[in-house]
Amino acid sequence: MKKAIFSTAIILLFLMALSSTAQNYSIKDRWTLKLGYSPYKEDYMNYKPQNFRAEINYGLFDYLEIGAYLGYSQYATSEPLSGSGSTVQYINVLYAPAPSYGVSTSFHILPLFLKKNDFWMDLYVTGKFGGYTILSKEGYDHYPEHKNAIDYGVYGGLAVYPLKHIGLFVEYGYGNKTNLRFGLSYKF
Repeated sequence: MKKAIFSTAIILLFLMALSSTAQNYSIKDRWTLKLGYSPYKEDYMNYKPQNFRAEINYGLFDYLEIGAYLGYSQYATSEPLSGSGSTVQYINVLYAPAPSYGVSTSFHILPLFLKKNDFWMDLYVTGKFGGYTILSKEGYDHYPEHKNAIDYGVYGGLAVYPLKHIGLFVEYGYGNKTNLRFGLSYKF
């Protein structure tokens, strides 16, 4: 109980300190480019795919930005070696490319409390919805030829910019493919 009260007090003091500065902090008309990495949850044949993604976002309003992303993964699959029915043996492990794509939207929290231009940190909640296509070939096990699937998630994000416009970001939350995403961020 004491830890919860102490943590709440620290957060409130932090937010009050942020709101005490002058000027106007806004993400409106700002572009943000993110180059990120995320380990995927899926595990087939003891292989966990990894996703590399480029995302571009544009600030529509003071607190809201929208964007799109493109990414790349590889999924493990296997090719039947011999046999038929329940006696098929799979020995040749292959990796099928899987491009991902989608849209994102982010609600930035700091502009509600902060009154400063070009702050060194972004705190936001983001939602992503899209898909991916596993470009497997006919005859591969586990994935049919050109399997399409949905990719979605809701995350809390933090970006820190030690070099004015270049920084690091991390997003953690719930997604059907990953709960963690991190990488480089560039705002302009």
